[in-house]
Amino acid sequence: MLTLSDITARNVESNKTISLVSDLDSVEFTFAEQGTLAVTSNSSTRDSAIVTPSDSEIDVFTFDLEASDDVLKLTDLYITQSGTTAYDATPAADRLDLSNAVRSASLVINGRTIDGAIVSADTLYFPIGNTSPVVLEKEEIVEVEVRLSFNDSTTRESAEFQLTIGDGGYTGVVNGSENGMRVVSESTGLIVDNYTIDVESDAHLYSRGSVVATIGAATLSTQKFTVSADSNRRVDLDSVTFDYIGQDASSLTGSMVMKKGNTTIDGTFAFNVDGDELTFTFDNAEYLNAGTQQEFTVELPGLSNLGSDTWTREMRLSNIVFSNDLDTADQITNTGDYDNSGLPTDYRSVEYTK
Repeated sequence: MLTLSDITARNVESNKTISLVSDLDSVEFTFAEQGTLAVTSNSSTRDSAIVTPSDSEIDVFTFDLEASDDVLKLTDLYITQSGTTAYDATPAADRLDLSNAVRSASLVINGRTIDGAIVSADTLYFPIGNTSPVVLEKEEIVEVEVRLSFNDSTTRESAEFQLTIGDGGYTGVVNGSENGMRVVSESTGLIVDNYTIDVESDAHLYSRGSVVATIGAATLSTQKFTVSADSNRRVDLDSVTFDYIGQDASSLTGSMVMKKGNTTIDGTFAFNVDGDELTFTFDNAEYLNAGTQQEFTVELPGLSNLGSDTWTREMRLSNIVFSNDLDTADQITNTGDYDNSGLPTDYRSVEYTK
């Protein structure tokens, strides 16, 4: 607050100095500083998933923005692969080249869709602009959803990717970008830079094909399961693995049989060292055409003769190793790590009584 106190003036006619004393208070002024920005994880962000080529975009990364003590304006946003510090970086051999793989990219912010992303090897740059920025009202949480669709190719192999906002000293092509964003204070017109970012998506896998598994009915001597192929491409099944709980059945693997319908499939059953994983490896890859599904039956003869007391067998499908029709060497070996594979399935239990 400013206060009016002593006043000194000069009389024009007499040329004498006049002094006045005043106790008048002025209007109270508040000098505002720019606000702050919080960038936090959103609980609805997609779990790790296998993503395949398609015309349709899917959400791959969701986070929240919250302005405090000011209205802020988001004009530019850089979404990068985790660990990236340069706009034109060439991805490492085991990283996905976004410029090659991404068909389209958009943001959905409070129901508004923002297209026009500029895609480089490791970065998705959204030039939102000064004329129509994303306005972050004070104390309001704004959800930001990053959506992508992917290209198909005869040469593009599978690769994992994990997204974040350009972190640390990330420098983009727009002056004033800080930590992957350009945010302007409405009260001061200055760039807001007093925020940190520690958010990233789950790890997703780009693949030219994918599978979804479901567990079926169980009897004393059988366990059924079904595998569905993604609509993009044919997949070739190389092996399937079950988690197994029950009596040691390693001596019976030679009599176990895998069937598709009524047809026996050539391959080998084997338990791991601990006896809690049972894997069937196909002699010749079993293929599923795009968009189809197939039910399989594992025949487990002899289990009723195991043990001297009542016991329970529990089995679930935990992993599938598969490839695609374009490149059988491009194997997906950790399908069970991705939430949309259906793996691991629920357990199916059967009780054996003596």
